[in-house]
Amino acid sequence: AVSYYEDLVFTHLDWQNQTRRFVTGARWPDPALRPAGGRSPVSVRVLDPVEISHGMNFFWRKAYKMRQPTDGRVPRKVTTAAPGLTDELSFVYPLVVHVNGVDPKQYFLRDRNIWFIDEWTERFGERPRFLVYDHPEGMSLAEDFSAFAAALEVAVYLGRILVHPRGLNCANHPAYEVYNLSFTMADEPGCQFDYFAHANGVYEVYTRNKPWAVESGVANLPQFQELVETSGYELPGVVEL
Repeated sequence: AVSYYEDLVFTHLDWQNQTRRFVTGARWPDPALRPAGGRSPVSVRVLDPVEISHGMNFFWRKAYKMRQPTDGRVPRKVTTAAPGLTDELSFVYPLVVHVNGVDPKQYFLRDRNIWFIDEWTERFGERPRFLVYDHPEGMSLAEDFSAFAAALEVAVYLGRILVHPRGLNCANHPAYEVYNLSFTMADEPGCQFDYFAHANGVYEVYTRNKPWAVESGVANLPQFQELVETSGYELPGVVEL
């Protein structure tokens, strides 16, 4: 089935009724939609999957890092406003990001710092208590998740909110080379757990229903950074705890 759209206004569309589909070669029922002089041509447009980025290209592959713009936009160096990136990498973000293929969407928007609603107090109250830990580098997938699970247990035990780590070993990803993660993630501190597991399980249990964990992107919010400056301190070792 194909559809025809150009710079036209479809005044007779009824979104409440079943969509009409027209197979190749069929005549359009509304003459106003046909160009003068005969049958309507089929117009197929493919949107640039980097500039009009789908969820996998943006949230996981970060395909925008592999391209320089051709429309006159000047690539900019990454600053602290772009979480987790060095100040030496130049790129531009996509014009549009379609949050498809990733779930839950709230989690991914918040984690990647493109959630633009200020809800700090609503989510964490006046005196939030967070837990941040240094995730060990270069571990196996099993070791990565064991450390993550242990950190969750400690957070629950201490009554704190664990900030998800961004340091899981990206090389454990089965599509590490195919997705070009070896390039797009080279300047990142590591991968989030959602590269390896469905985020919804952790999000539903530890974030949405219980105040035990929060997306890694919260560490880039100004409220969190201020909290680290004014109230941050190191917990004692495991033996002391």
